[in-house]
Amino acid sequence: MTDKLRRMFEVALLIVAVLTVPLRAMAQQALPGNGAVLLPPRTDVPPPPPSQGPPAPASGPFAPSPQSSPFAVPDAEDPLYKPNDPGSNGWGWYDLPSLPEHLFFDVEVDILKPHLKSALSNAVTFPDGSQVNVQPPTTQMGWTAAPRVEVGWSLPQSLGYFAISYRGFADQAEQTTTAPGGVTYGLRTRLDLNQAAFDYGTTPYSFSPRWYAAGRIGIAGADLFFDNRAVSPAQTQSASNTFYGAGPHVRFDLWRDFNLLPGLSVFAQPDLIVMVGQIRQHFYEENLNAGGGAQQGFFLQRKTQTAPVFTLRTGLSYTPRNLAQWKFMAGYEFEEWWFVGQVDGLNSRGQFSTNGVFLRAYFSF
Repeated sequence: MTDKLRRMFEVALLIVAVLTVPLRAMAQQALPGNGAVLLPPRTDVPPPPPSQGPPAPASGPFAPSPQSSPFAVPDAEDPLYKPNDPGSNGWGWYDLPSLPEHLFFDVEVDILKPHLKSALSNAVTFPDGSQVNVQPPTTQMGWTAAPRVEVGWSLPQSLGYFAISYRGFADQAEQTTTAPGGVTYGLRTRLDLNQAAFDYGTTPYSFSPRWYAAGRIGIAGADLFFDNRAVSPAQTQSASNTFYGAGPHVRFDLWRDFNLLPGLSVFAQPDLIVMVGQIRQHFYEENLNAGGGAQQGFFLQRKTQTAPVFTLRTGLSYTPRNLAQWKFMAGYEFEEWWFVGQVDGLNSRGQFSTNGVFLRAYFSF
């Protein structure tokens, strides 16, 4: 019994000793008196420098709002309530800066050589009821100048621009030829074009360093005329074609800047118009008889036709360092007009293409 009491007493002493340790630690954490000096808390973060004045107000996207009421009217200067303007970085990492709204103007002169593929052919009917097929040959045309002007307004905050443009040219060629029967004919071919477009263009986007892309979409219309005439002492034949129509217009601009010369870049501009319009063809023949009288035959036909137009320009662009509002462009141009003289179900055909060089000057106010 004595051994059992002695073991119980030893266990009780051990329990008291264990409980004494946390109680002593709690006593050491009690608040000190008014005259006590507190030691700095242990931390791995270095202490802040001495304050030089009142703390600056918090800033940044996660700063607390200075408004006291959560239902206050949003601040107009808050970026969450303003249009997304890319600012100095444009649309991406490498983009051009966002420009203020401004007026721009450019003038272009194309030195082109048209290639008219005209096979206008149909029968004319004379007053006596007889019919003769009229198909005067086409004369090879030479080089001509085609001016182009454009005026546009660039929107702020990289929202793009609107532009209206006009382009046109007129060309004519004449030559003398001898028919198989020995008759001499004087040939003449004419080609006239008037073209206008109204477009919305996007701000340039950079998908890689020094590479830029932009686009246009809008509506374009054209008035096109060409004809062939063959004249001999006893006979005159002529065939003319007029096409006027309008349709959607799409253009894609791609260019790359060079480090070799600041402001120099190479570019490409594929352009597509799909017009729906009216074809009007007129055929005429006049024959002189031995008595000095003339017999005339006519034929007129119309047809609604879809005419796609594809243009490709490529070349160099240069912006002088001290004249940032100017841009000069030069290069090669190819253009193809399909089905502008084609009447389905008949042998009459007509289309043309051009190729040459162009010079363009761009100025922004």
